[in-house]
Amino acid sequence: MLVKDELLIGGKGVSAGYFNNAEQTDQKFEKIDGEVFYHTGDIVEKQDSLLVYRDRKDSQVQIHGIRVELGDIRANISNIIDDPTRDIEVVFLLISHKLLLKVLYHLIYQPFRGFR
Repeated sequence: MLVKDELLIGGKGVSAGYFNNAEQTDQKFEKIDGEVFYHTGDIVEKQDSLLVYRDRKDSQVQIHGIRVELGDIRANISNIIDDPTRDIEVVFLLISHKLLLKVLYHLIYQPFRGFR
């Protein structure tokens, strides 16, 4: 089901909520016509009979079942590199149903010196 371009998942395999976490349950689960739906956070678009992934509502990704904030990865890499002259960006790519994290960093304070 789509609600405001967000993919919601319902059916027999969807739980009633998070165990001992009413606040998270209220944020991610919704009852629609008596059936429980989970808000995935995935922004999708319907094209003909297909759902096409477009974006995320947040910067959270899931890797092997573990939820990860891309901002946390960025902060940890910044601590490891410990170089204020570098700007670090963390992006994710969906390729062949596999989530790949690619860490990109580049120098932003050093002028281009041309080709030698």
